[in-house]
Amino acid sequence: MLIERYLLREWLGPLGFALVVLGSLMTTGFVLFGMIEDSARFDYPLALMLQIVLLRLPEMLFYTLPMAALLATLLAVARLANDNELLILRISGLSFWRFGAPFVGGALGVALLAIGLNETMVPPSAWLARQLLHQAQSGEPLSLPRQEHLLFRDLGPQGLRHLVYARASDGRQLQGVVVQMFQDQRLTAVMLAETASFEAGSWRFEQGSLLRLDPTSDAPILRARFESYQLDLPATLQALIREARQPLEMNLRELGAHIKALDAAGQRVTALQVRWHQKLATPLAALIFAALGLVLGARTLRSASQGLGLSLLIVFLYYLLMSTGTALGDSGQLPAWLGAWLPHLISLPLALLLMARRNHRA
Repeated sequence: MLIERYLLREWLGPLGFALVVLGSLMTTGFVLFGMIEDSARFDYPLALMLQIVLLRLPEMLFYTLPMAALLATLLAVARLANDNELLILRISGLSFWRFGAPFVGGALGVALLAIGLNETMVPPSAWLARQLLHQAQSGEPLSLPRQEHLLFRDLGPQGLRHLVYARASDGRQLQGVVVQMFQDQRLTAVMLAETASFEAGSWRFEQGSLLRLDPTSDAPILRARFESYQLDLPATLQALIREARQPLEMNLRELGAHIKALDAAGQRVTALQVRWHQKLATPLAALIFAALGLVLGARTLRSASQGLGLSLLIVFLYYLLMSTGTALGDSGQLPAWLGAWLPHLISLPLALLLMARRNHRA
């Protein structure tokens, strides 16, 4: 364990350096430059810009941590190789697998830290940052989402109970509503209404008509117009039309519940399922990055800048695979889980193969 503790200490120093360098690059490139560019159009006050940067820091740290694990491993192993410490450890009988264990263990800690960060700090801070930006740009609070052509299914123990279609929704009420009512899997009534809104625990439909059907023959038996009609529908319908947060602004539990509600309502959820898996896949990339950093760092690196350049190249290739998997998953050409984990399924065997080959070498 003495060797493992020593190697881990050698890794922690470069990790701090990597977090500062890569975090600065990420924040400058993805937050600060955009704020400066937009400030010419929207005249952001300096206090707002600083507030947005601070609110976006947890998000930037979430993406930086796996990359920092890669750069830290590259630099630490390269230092040990350049000073012949790696050679001495190998000659003394230490396998490359055991040599790499502290670095991979450290990367696992980094991955768990990133997951915890994404579950606690990232969602509320990203949501608040988007609200502040929207208000600064439009002068109005962030409005509820406007959606078109909504379809909602209400399923009960006996099967389908209600099928709701709305031409549009502004987040507060539905417009152009058609409700089909079922009993024992048979259509029993059709209701049309100009608007519908959620009030006092139930849905109130305004300015419409109700057509009741004979369940045995589907023939109309009653037709009536109404100014107001109350109908009990699941509260999940209200949650669906009022949810303004993006996947980044929800944790795993919240996004999972949102996906479940959308799926029950008959909505397409493939893209959201990909984002759910990516909340785990992205931080766990730190393990693969550490394995690749072990192999590549064991070769002599002339400087820290060379390690940084190599790290950025590996990250670029990883995110190229990630973009491909995301596109295939979102379009349904791959299952959602496979689209999210595709970079890992390709790069992990490669990393293990390279480590095995390195273990057989002196």
